[in-house]
Amino acid sequence: GIGANWLHIGKVPTVQAAGVASSTATPAGSQLPYLQYAGKPGALGLVGGVTSTGDVLNPYDSQRFGGSASLALFNLVSFDRFPLTGAGLTLEKATEGHLAENPGHIAAMDGACRKEEYSSTLVELLGTPATAVTLAATASADRRILAFDGPAHDQAITVQKAGLVGICYCAFTTDASGTRRCESPADTWIFAGLMLLRGPKGDEVWTAGVGGIFGISLAGWGFQDNDRIRILGAGQDCSAGGTNDPAS
Repeated sequence: GIGANWLHIGKVPTVQAAGVASSTATPAGSQLPYLQYAGKPGALGLVGGVTSTGDVLNPYDSQRFGGSASLALFNLVSFDRFPLTGAGLTLEKATEGHLAENPGHIAAMDGACRKEEYSSTLVELLGTPATAVTLAATASADRRILAFDGPAHDQAITVQKAGLVGICYCAFTTDASGTRRCESPADTWIFAGLMLLRGPKGDEVWTAGVGGIFGISLAGWGFQDNDRIRILGAGQDCSAGGTNDPAS
């Protein structure tokens, strides 16, 4: 039992956010770029096994991931755009993530990851635990990359709405008794970090007179100086007759 002979001898720090991989490898040997734009398929992979050098601690300093038999699932939740399930606040406001000093933010994000359900509105084809399993991750051979690209390592992910999203991570799909885990947000889900999906807010409407000069002001996330827009006729698709890259 716990008695008076127990002594506090120190603390073991743990990483508070995981690094995001710049790309993941496909079976054909090509590289699938990481998620960057809303509406454009990409890869989602976490980086482990980061070791600090010198006197400066790398914020992503971490152990390598488990072996190839260790499965993991992910969920993405809107951070600064859509309100939480059953609440009128965004995750950013509910966890006070907008404050410069908030020591309880990570714990609050862990709690949110255990409550939020999958959303096919935010992430294409990610609406149920069953579809999440099709994107399960296994560690790379060197256990440094954990890519959520399915058993064949060939599945891309499409986030349909721009904005900041929280990456939620569950490390085990079965417990010691063989019971399936990670199928409910109440299981061992933790917050792994934030990711920016670039793109416009969308669904905006402008009115202009025929033959007149007018300006367009777009609301959105992650715009860059070389971004461009296309103006198409009613009924045309944005990818028709050109690229479907939102940054073009």
